[in-house]
Amino acid sequence: MPFFVLFSLKHKSARLFVAVLASMLLLIGCELLGDDLTVDAVDVDVASYDAHIQPLFNRSCVSCHGGASPRAGLSLETWENLLDGSDLGEAMVAYAAERSPMIRLMERTNRDPHPDGRFKLAQGEIDLLKKWIDSGARGPLDQIAFGDATDLIYVAHEAEPFITIIDPDRQVIARELDLIELGFTDRARARHFAVEHDGSFWYASIGSVLRADPHWVVKFSRDNQIVSKIQIQNAGQLLVHPDKDILYVTHMPWAQDDARSLIEVRRSDLQAIEVSVGFKDSYAIALRPQGDFVFTSSMDVDHLMIVNVNSKAVEIFPIRGIKHEFSYFAMAAWGIKMWGSALKSGTITKFTVSNPGKVVQNHSLWVGADPRQITYSPDGKRVYVAVRNSNRLVVLDAIEEIIERTILHPAMQFPVGVSITADGKFLFVSSENELGVYESRFGFAGEYDTGTIAVFDTETLEVVKVIETQSGAAAMGSSVVVPLTTR
Repeated sequence: MPFFVLFSLKHKSARLFVAVLASMLLLIGCELLGDDLTVDAVDVDVASYDAHIQPLFNRSCVSCHGGASPRAGLSLETWENLLDGSDLGEAMVAYAAERSPMIRLMERTNRDPHPDGRFKLAQGEIDLLKKWIDSGARGPLDQIAFGDATDLIYVAHEAEPFITIIDPDRQVIARELDLIELGFTDRARARHFAVEHDGSFWYASIGSVLRADPHWVVKFSRDNQIVSKIQIQNAGQLLVHPDKDILYVTHMPWAQDDARSLIEVRRSDLQAIEVSVGFKDSYAIALRPQGDFVFTSSMDVDHLMIVNVNSKAVEIFPIRGIKHEFSYFAMAAWGIKMWGSALKSGTITKFTVSNPGKVVQNHSLWVGADPRQITYSPDGKRVYVAVRNSNRLVVLDAIEEIIERTILHPAMQFPVGVSITADGKFLFVSSENELGVYESRFGFAGEYDTGTIAVFDTETLEVVKVIETQSGAAAMGSSVVVPLTTR
């Protein structure tokens, strides 16, 4: 140490000066390192990922959620890492901060919030994160969160006025649409979906827990804005024709409803015409991939109605055997076979439809109580069916036409929906969990009826992830319609 410094330190005022100078240097150093990052949301008009969000993550998160083996599989080193989520699912839901797991964990009251200790964020910083998420969680170059996602999966909820949108590549929730915020009542419920094959638009039938309320078919843009809507009472399943400007709409099987028609809606302007099919409660629907015949069935009387797409002529095929009540159909890619899931009989039944004028009813296989959505694998070798009241997924060998496997899993409590990726590698099964048997992994206060989406690796038929969502997760829809059918 130089002599003049040693000398000056003998004086009290000099020692005070050095202490103040050292403190200033320390503070400057901390600011340069990004350690003094307490920012209040009210001081920021537009939250920026680079300027505000990543520095918060760097200070309080990446020591655990970074590196080669980030905790819980969640890395927060980049915006893309954040979108990928964790081993458990998404970390945040764009435009919905209050429903984002990372925010809910930070503000959890029934257990210690995460993170804690010296890494804990101040409330102003949490509010800043909320502001950023609620404004869309845009990336460093103002990228739209999940804007690159393809073949999105849309999930209805039987118990809540919500639509959940899944990014199947990342296997996380990309968006949650609140129907109340979109102008519907708290009684509104999404029923079913259809998606343009290029994903440019998607359609939802939106009903209500009250029959007297208006029921709608709504056209959405790719970025989830309402384009137009048409009122169709008791709108049920939806199906997009691959070549024609047609959206087919069936009816929910209400006991008081006497509708005996299949609705054709022009997708371009949502103008509708009715095609009389002779029997009420036309609900299940499928279309031959050739685009020439539509198949629907009555849940009131077991009849198959075969509609000529061009002439609108309808032929009736009586279904043999015990009462079936078909709820969903799955059409094979080549248009020869069609399987139907039957609520009443607990079976799936094969029909040969290669000659629509001479349909043949083949055998039925018992799968359990209340089978629901059903789909083929893209290679046509398997059929998957969710069996609601038996809490199982049934896998059918579609070549041998025998049950290959029956699968039970804690996350499949009252499963309803199935959707498969275009490459056939992953199957998504949504479950209502209406009795709260499945418990939320995070243990948020008062949350007992979490809806679930089990993600299966179709090679091993093992569940590789469970996505938690709003309660009552039910029917699903996707632009991946391989083979051509609704889910």
